[in-house]
Amino acid sequence: MKLPIKTGVLKRAMELNELFTAEELSKDLQAEYPGEKTAQVKNVEKIIRTYCGVGIMKAVFFELEPDGELKLTYEVTDFGKSCRKMIP
Repeated sequence: MKLPIKTGVLKRAMELNELFTAEELSKDLQAEYPGEKTAQVKNVEKIIRTYCGVGIMKAVFFELEPDGELKLTYEVTDFGKSCRKMIP
């Protein structure tokens, strides 16, 4: 049984145990959830921002790409890591 995609995002971010981008997580999740639209970058970004809003993740690095797009790098907070016990 697969975890819901929102929980899958958090679990994968914790497994990385390093800084990550929405693109990196999306790539991993698309392999785990083939054909799932919620594994696309824009949807993973929304999920990450929701986790940022409640203090589970935070943006730690901001970079403006040459094409004008803002690239964000995230990490799981200590509070987020304490939620690990709730993920099967």
